[in-house]
Amino acid sequence: MGIRGLLIGMVAVIGVIIVISFVVYDTGLKENPKPVSMEMTGYVAAMEDGKILVVSDISKEEIQQLTVEEVIAESEQSAWFTFNGESFDRPQLYDFVKVEYYNMEESLPGQGEAATVEIIEE
Repeated sequence: MGIRGLLIGMVAVIGVIIVISFVVYDTGLKENPKPVSMEMTGYVAAMEDGKILVVSDISKEEIQQLTVEEVIAESEQSAWFTFNGESFDRPQLYDFVKVEYYNMEESLPGQGEAATVEIIEE
């Protein structure tokens, strides 16, 4: 029973260490969320469930005259941003906004996760 008991004890200690590590890691994420890496300003050209299309190289007047597909085709500086609703102003279509975001997928338009959305002008 000596070696077997020792092995069971070691497995139990390792299990406890793993559980504590996960709890500490999870708590650290809540206290220190992902750092914001970049920001983008532009007009809200489209809105869908939980995301907005922000365009920074086309004027508000031009956006209002184009379809979403045309805006995407014309723009080289646009991105869809998803957001969780915790730290953002509630933008409306054609508002000028500043979006701080975590990362951006390389696509046209880009796709990123917004950290904050702030209305600059309405």
